[in-house]
Amino acid sequence: MPVFSYTVVGADGRERTDREEAISESALEGRFRKQNAWVVELKEQKSALGANGQRATRGVGKAVPTRTLTEFFLQLSMQLRAGIPLLTALSSESLTSGSARLFLVQQDLIERVQSGQSMSEALGWQPGAFFP
Repeated sequence: MPVFSYTVVGADGRERTDREEAISESALEGRFRKQNAWVVELKEQKSALGANGQRATRGVGKAVPTRTLTEFFLQLSMQLRAGIPLLTALSSESLTSGSARLFLVQQDLIERVQSGQSMSEALGWQPGAFFP
């Protein structure tokens, strides 16, 4: 079973960093949601044998998980097709799916669009949040 390193903020406001085994990233995020904890960072630790035969770990990165991004853009597109203005749709709390990383990206997108940037320009300022 994969091991994930994570940083979460609990309901008491305290930040906690640790490692935990889970079937998937989304399963671990769901577990934290049930504990009323916000995921700040979550990455799978990939195990590999190094040149010296020792185990080495390498993180996946800080991008927003694919499933979370898919849900975000699906919700956003449905709201836009229904005629809801872009800024109103972006401000919807239902878009973040409880992801702390996506919440920060969402807030930045709102600020940039409000300042006059196009949505594509605003997305361009978040290269670390999206896969290349």
